[in-house]
Amino acid sequence: MNIRLVSCLALFLACQAAPVLAAGCTVPLKIVNIGTDDKPEYKLGINVGLGGGAPRLYEFDTGGPGFWAAYDEKSDPQWWGAARVLSRGDMQTVYTSGNAYLANLVRTRVSLYDPASTSPKSPLCGTGSQQVQVSQITSYTNTLKPGLQKKWDDAMKNGTAPLSGAFWGDFGAALRPGLNTAGTAGVYSVLPQIASQTMSYHRGFIIHVGRPDGSSRPAVKIGLSYNDVMSFTSLVRMNPKCPPQKRKQPNYCLPGWHKWSTVPVTAFSEQQFEARVAVGHGDDRQVFDEIGVTLDTGAPNATLWQLGNVVLDTSFLKNPTLIPGTNPPSYSGDLKDGATVTVQSLAANTVRPRWLPFEAMLTQQAPQKISASAHTDGGGDPAYINTGFWFYTQWDVMFDLDGGTVGFRPAQ
Repeated sequence: MNIRLVSCLALFLACQAAPVLAAGCTVPLKIVNIGTDDKPEYKLGINVGLGGGAPRLYEFDTGGPGFWAAYDEKSDPQWWGAARVLSRGDMQTVYTSGNAYLANLVRTRVSLYDPASTSPKSPLCGTGSQQVQVSQITSYTNTLKPGLQKKWDDAMKNGTAPLSGAFWGDFGAALRPGLNTAGTAGVYSVLPQIASQTMSYHRGFIIHVGRPDGSSRPAVKIGLSYNDVMSFTSLVRMNPKCPPQKRKQPNYCLPGWHKWSTVPVTAFSEQQFEARVAVGHGDDRQVFDEIGVTLDTGAPNATLWQLGNVVLDTSFLKNPTLIPGTNPPSYSGDLKDGATVTVQSLAANTVRPRWLPFEAMLTQQAPQKISASAHTDGGGDPAYINTGFWFYTQWDVMFDLDGGTVGFRPAQ
């Protein structure tokens, strides 16, 4: 489910909030190849401690709502520290990968560490004494690859990372909440909740990845300075509208989740902004004038999700396969080698005059891959493009909650 921009929530930090982080906080990330040397599949990891417990590596996922952390009450040693259970078994989520979690909703302290840290001492930053809501995973399945459930269960018994053999869960950094089955409570990205404790110019965060060959130092900076904002070459307003024709569910724009939010933050859609998207190969070109853009670190590759009048011509696909249940008929498959996808911000949504319109090009060329897929029933999702991991190797991305913008600059 995707949610559109809403007004800022009128909540204030309690007097006993965590100590102020005057200069913000920079947390190194780790690039992890969960594929093979000849067919790499890169993910980002962030080292996180829960409730004062020892840190573990979690997938850093800007496409996922809220923090979902593996839990086994019988584990020894136990990596979870103190946590208060609010409800049991009413948190559920399913990812495009097929990974599906059932979880308890808990409140706990969250601390961020350098990837090499194994001790809970000396975190780089975190929520301090302020507790935030986290999904405590109690059950895992995979709707596409059922055999992965046994691997997860075996890893938990052996005390090793259960997700892709590298991570202990999903550190969701999407700017929308993940709700419980009743829609009355849930989880929200930890990053804005840490940023709200800083003395920064704006609340938000910057993601830098760079090249995955070991030459860059990937990191997330939490809390934005004036110079940070001014260093970006393009600023685009996030979610400038919630078109009625795209509302597939009554709560598409945003349900009332402010009752459990711990800090005054604004929620944005998974599709952070609308763009003009052009697909090209040789002399052929197809343009979609206004579709959503999801800037997802958790997706290994870029995918154009078709729906309605957004249908990619089969001439751009290597081996087009009809997707059952699509109307009009849509086809899945990888784009042909050398094909390009250009994403261009709409003029009306580009912040001016100091900042330039944003334009980026993705190319179907190994190891980067671009594919097409489709929603079969909409499910509340509009047509959109997920730019995936490789986009972040070319661009630093800033999410500015107070400015309501997403910023881009060439990866430094």
